[in-house]
Amino acid sequence: MNRRMLMKSLAAAAIAAPLAGCGGLGSGPVTASGPVGIQLYTLRTAIESQGVRPVIEALAAMGYRELELFSLHGQPLNVWEDMLADTGLSAPSTHCALADFENEWQALVERAERLHHDYLTIAYLTEEQRGTIDQYKKHAAAFNRYGELCKSIGASFAYHNHDFEFMPIDGIVPYQILLDETDPELVKFEMDIYWVRKANRNPLELIAQSPGRFHMAHVKDMASGETGAMTDVGDGIIDFAAIFAASDQAGLRHIFVERDDATDPLKTARTSIGHLSGLDLSKIGT
Repeated sequence: MNRRMLMKSLAAAAIAAPLAGCGGLGSGPVTASGPVGIQLYTLRTAIESQGVRPVIEALAAMGYRELELFSLHGQPLNVWEDMLADTGLSAPSTHCALADFENEWQALVERAERLHHDYLTIAYLTEEQRGTIDQYKKHAAAFNRYGELCKSIGASFAYHNHDFEFMPIDGIVPYQILLDETDPELVKFEMDIYWVRKANRNPLELIAQSPGRFHMAHVKDMASGETGAMTDVGDGIIDFAAIFAASDQAGLRHIFVERDDATDPLKTARTSIGHLSGLDLSKIGT
């Protein structure tokens, strides 16, 4: 083993060691029936305390094969290129803001080309950006333009939901505006399954109503009880197996574990991939 590989192994072990003995959570990599990804927002506190490379190496050691970025964490693109190459991970999607498309397009292009992003995904609309139906109509028109831009560089544009898009404004559901007034060839959707359920909507009904639009999904679970709090995948009430069985209809190509409020992010990552390894993911991306 050369020095570089030795240092990688030691770094991953240093991160994973605190998990050993926690119900098997410190065991070796998990084998799943399809590629499993994780949104690095879940790991943001671990990255802040441990550094981005050790965390990514630990995720690779757990069995993750894909990452979804939301930040470069202060690292230049060449460092990210090295980290992805060294771990064998890919980054098919990155989260963006509306302002990135309006003001930072060339930076997005370089990032997509060098890190091989297939999707540039709007992560969130602020309260100021989502107060009226007219705003959503303008967003839909803008999303079509962004989709054209992404297509020109060989990538795709996508939108990630929360629950607020399903709350009617003047009797109209904003999410329906985004589905109806965007071109399916240009605008894809990343279904956050938890937030769909939080809005009292059925993910399978959304898929049936708009087949082929949901190229990606965020996988986080919902605890039982009135609050419907977030929990690790497998510890809650969401039937992910039923949703993944509809992958062909959805157009699903990538799944990313996420938990916004993880207090022990690496344990969340390990628990979640452990549960997913027991599900049939073979239809995802086919």
